[in-house]
Parts: sequence; C-alpha cells; structure tokens
Amino acid sequence: MITYQNYQWIIIEEDIATIGLNEEALDELGYVNEVALPDVGDDVLVDHPIAEVLSEEHTISLYCPFEGEVLEVNENLLEEPELVHQDCYDDGWIFKVQLPEPISEEDLRHQIEENA
Repeated sequence: MITYQNYQWIIIEEDIATIGLNEEALDELGYVNEVALPDVGDDVLVDHPIAEVLSEEHTISLYCPFEGEVLEVNENLLEEPELVHQDCYDDGWIFKVQLPEPISEEDLRHQIEENA
C-alpha cells in the first residue's frame, strides 16, 4: 500500500490501482455525508481531481500520480457514504484505475518521490 498526498492510499495489482482515503484523512474530515465518484471510462490525468469526499465542514479531492482510465467505482458509497469510515481499506475503497501498463508499488513509490 502506498500513501499519496498524505491522505490517500493506493494499492497496485499489476495494471489496476485501487484508491481510497486513509484513516488520518477521515479523522480530520469527520462524518462523510457524500462521495462524488467519477464515471467509469473517465480519463485519469496526473494530479487532476478525479473524485471528492464531502463532510459538513470539509471536502477532500482525490488525485492520481499516474494516467489511466476509471475502471470501476464503489457505487455502494452513493447510498452509504459512511462505508468510507467503517472500513476505509476494504469496503470503503473509492475507485479503481486501469493503468496503461503494469507497475509495481515499489516503482510507483519511487516515481512519486522523484516528482515530489
């Protein structure tokens, strides 16, 4: 698992990246009342906002350190945004990205560090 921008987590499985918010971000955000998901098929651009998690007081935008295409979104969050809090690393994942080619978590971590 990779931490990106201090508040997101990314898990890479070959050429698919799963993205969500970590516990620290959720603690700061407070009760999540809405998740704005991208559409399947949307292009993902480096460091462009792709999704948002909203509470009464804050909004957190999610970004990616890579390009790709939205492969899947966690539609359960539309009806039950609290799933993000209940298990942010399992049922609370937010979206998945199809990468143009496989990459290891170690290579992605190195790429993120180089571009920081």
